[in-house]
Amino acid sequence: MARVLVIDDDILILKFIRVTLEKDNHEVIETSDGNVGLDLLHNSQIDLLITDLFMPEPSGINIIMEAKSKYPELK
Repeated sequence: MARVLVIDDDILILKFIRVTLEKDNHEVIETSDGNVGLDLLHNSQIDLLITDLFMPEPSGINIIMEAKSKYPELK
């Protein structure tokens, strides 16, 4: 079981990913706000990050860049 952080500004996609991952007994933390997602990333033990690339600031690319620079082991 992994703890997965999902960031996407589309609520339906968030729900779909959460339901799919929970079927395989993964713990899912989700948010539609990139800034909240970064806070969760910094304050939670996360095994996997899934993010939309095209979101309002910060973009998914910026989130990935920050995540990889601070948590290089994060998938």
